[in-house]
Amino acid sequence: MDTKTSCTFSSQHIISHSMEKKKTKCLFVYTADTLHRAGGVQKVFCSLATALAEKGWDIIGITESPTKRTPFYPLDNRVRLINAAPKSLFIFGKTIRKRIMKWVYPFLLHREKPDVVLCFSWNDLERLPSGYPTVLMQHVPPCVALKKTSRPAVRKRYLSLLSHTSCVQVLLSSFQTEMHSFSPKTPVVCIGNAVEQHERKTDRAHQNPIILSIGRLEPNKNQLLLIQAFSIVCQHMPQARLILCGGSHNSDYETLCQKTVNDLNLTECVSFLPETPDLLPLYYEATVYATPSLFEGWGLTVTEAMSVGLPIVGLKSADGINALVQDGKTGLLTDNTPEDFARALIHLIKSPQDRIRLGKAAHKSIQTYSPEKIWTQWDKLLRSIAFQQKPPKGIDF
Repeated sequence: MDTKTSCTFSSQHIISHSMEKKKTKCLFVYTADTLHRAGGVQKVFCSLATALAEKGWDIIGITESPTKRTPFYPLDNRVRLINAAPKSLFIFGKTIRKRIMKWVYPFLLHREKPDVVLCFSWNDLERLPSGYPTVLMQHVPPCVALKKTSRPAVRKRYLSLLSHTSCVQVLLSSFQTEMHSFSPKTPVVCIGNAVEQHERKTDRAHQNPIILSIGRLEPNKNQLLLIQAFSIVCQHMPQARLILCGGSHNSDYETLCQKTVNDLNLTECVSFLPETPDLLPLYYEATVYATPSLFEGWGLTVTEAMSVGLPIVGLKSADGINALVQDGKTGLLTDNTPEDFARALIHLIKSPQDRIRLGKAAHKSIQTYSPEKIWTQWDKLLRSIAFQQKPPKGIDF
């Protein structure tokens, strides 16, 4: 090898080694002390962080927690978690703690020097000083998140936050219009949640049909409606079973649901299961998936159920659900009454042809949200923000 070739090789090697050494860095900011719990946001945090780490990113998660509880979902060990709020800070109330944390985050960002920051909520966005390339994730329908902005002072504060934000990510295209109407100058991109792709379940005649619903026991999830609807189902099919899987952050609502089950004499056919990271066996065992939620930013468990070929029963009025489930094509959408919800459940249990048809279409429709596609979209978006500080025009996200 001559000297010129050797020098060229050495220079390229040094540049390549330097590029490998400095990874693109993304700061995940998630201040809610819930990473140790089951939930859609928590699952997105862990799966997205892991996927980006596998793509060569340096991912740092900033949390605030008085304890050292580990994440509920698997998280790549290359992802660093930093607890920005020591236990001693939790002797203060939320308002005082928030003021203190506004001094902490500038220090953290100056120390870590991220190329881009990803905020999981408006509360997280409020922690940050301006001047950093930032993406805000919108996990709930904008109409729900922006409900408080009818007050001029709150509206002004929200608009001020967005003025320092590179872009907002929403989960469904219909949410883009809502965000644009609130802040026309803020770039809004749509990237859905990643849904693991599974083999479609084999439908079989069930001696004991199982209705499955997964989610925290809380008023928005509306399990009370499902329990009341199930009591009607049992009048026609005493052998039917209902499985409600998920933890509770609202003890009063959990008590009300359990009391309703007792009052309706359903204790023998309704099961309350704790939250679990391994939901696949439940999906494969179920006959129908029921989602009585009043609204969802996405409905991760709904799309997971669709991925195995389960037909869905949900509410027509539920933002998020009505965008994912096509009435009569991938599931059935009903009015918000126990009677109408029960009719849809009974129809699908009694009609294997429709159950198979809807389940097959549901399985096919969800393939567009494969992890490979979604993680590539996130990788492209975050790199564009990191190096251009705005989403590039002409790129379809």
